[in-house]
Amino acid sequence: MGMDDTRPVKKFKNSETPLEEERVKLEAKVIELDDLIKAHLDCMADLTNRSVLVKRQLNAQVAFARLPIEVVTIIFHLACSADYEPFSPLRIGSICHHWRTIAWSASELWSSVTVGLEVSREATKKQEDLLSGWLLRARKRPLSITIAIREEHDPRWDDPPADNSVLSLLLAHSGQWRSADIDIPSTLLHLLPDWLNAPILARLTLRCDLESYSDSPVIVHAPRLHSLILVGLYQMQPATLPWDQVRTLHIEGYGMQDFLDTLKRCSSLVNLVLNEQDCIEHEPTTTPLTVVKLDSLKSLHVNALDENCLMLDRLSTPHLEDLDVFFPEISQGSFKSFRTLVFRSSCAETITRFSFIGYIFSEEEMVSFLLGLPCLSELVLYNSKHAPPFSTTFIDALHSRDSESFLLPNLKRIHYTGPITLDSDKLLAMLDARYTNASKVAKLEAVSIHSYDQVVKKISDLPHVRMLRAQGLVVDVE
Repeated sequence: MGMDDTRPVKKFKNSETPLEEERVKLEAKVIELDDLIKAHLDCMADLTNRSVLVKRQLNAQVAFARLPIEVVTIIFHLACSADYEPFSPLRIGSICHHWRTIAWSASELWSSVTVGLEVSREATKKQEDLLSGWLLRARKRPLSITIAIREEHDPRWDDPPADNSVLSLLLAHSGQWRSADIDIPSTLLHLLPDWLNAPILARLTLRCDLESYSDSPVIVHAPRLHSLILVGLYQMQPATLPWDQVRTLHIEGYGMQDFLDTLKRCSSLVNLVLNEQDCIEHEPTTTPLTVVKLDSLKSLHVNALDENCLMLDRLSTPHLEDLDVFFPEISQGSFKSFRTLVFRSSCAETITRFSFIGYIFSEEEMVSFLLGLPCLSELVLYNSKHAPPFSTTFIDALHSRDSESFLLPNLKRIHYTGPITLDSDKLLAMLDARYTNASKVAKLEAVSIHSYDQVVKKISDLPHVRMLRAQGLVVDVE
């Protein structure tokens, strides 16, 4: 290579110095700009913090913010426990820092837990994280638990994952359950423990189909359980419950034989609600069913679709005080069923409240039945608008001047809804006899008559009725 051939190389080497200098300048400029950006960001952060501080100071001027924390906590608790559209404590905590601080520290706001189980693992994991925080804030509070599923018609529930971390987490806290409402598909029942320890559980609602789960029985240890609701259950063998301590039992959609077998174990039962609305069909049997005697029962509420009223036909309630029956079907057999129940149980003199909702075929038969309830203090009749209207027979019986034939001498409250032909003079005479001049009978406290007759509604505006109201008698005629 000749001397002249080295010139381009020397020239290239000599050019590195200005290139390096330019790179250094650019890097310095980048650092300078980054420092400016950081300074501006720090300034923005400082301004943001100052803005938050000023906003909190401004919020502190609101009257609500000056309330004692104890009062605010009570208000939050009322909002979270409202019957209609209750607030979530999470929503309350999202309003402002002050509210969040109070809500996060008030364990009573987190004592009610409602969970809709998810079928996918991803959704279940998110739900588990949320539930863990919720239970952490509840601390050791007694819990009201509601367990259901989301999208119950999702076919994936037919073959769900082998485990469910959310359900397992709730079961791990069963020692804190005060009330529980459980509605899960049969495909998840294998996740229930053989022994469920719930030492403070007082109220339990089961909506699970236990009939398809009989491999391993579930034993519930709940020494404080006193209220039980069973919905849609046909077989109870897979679950062992402390039946002898249950005082309130609500059964809906229950097989008759299992229903009777269960009641035999309820030696302390005081309140019984039987709802036959979704009851399975009873298979005919030639074997006579024995009558179940409930010695401690005080209150019986029956909603029966079956015109044979099998539930009433198989009970004896010698100390019954409150009888409430609802027969939506038009059937003469319904009246016979509860009348026979009273006769069979010899409880006519213990009943103090009677309520009937249905089709009353005969006013005379109803009056005759009521004549046999001398201790009744409250009467509620909801007669079908298609039934024969009540005449003066009912009012005349209440107005009898003969103390020996007074219908319901201890009656204090009357409510009748349905067709009625009402004579204003006889009604006012009855009210006078049982309120103004009540010497031989209990003094009437309230009378409510709702009819479809416009003439009846005009009675409410009579001067005599207004005078009775002024004296203290509750009169509602419309």
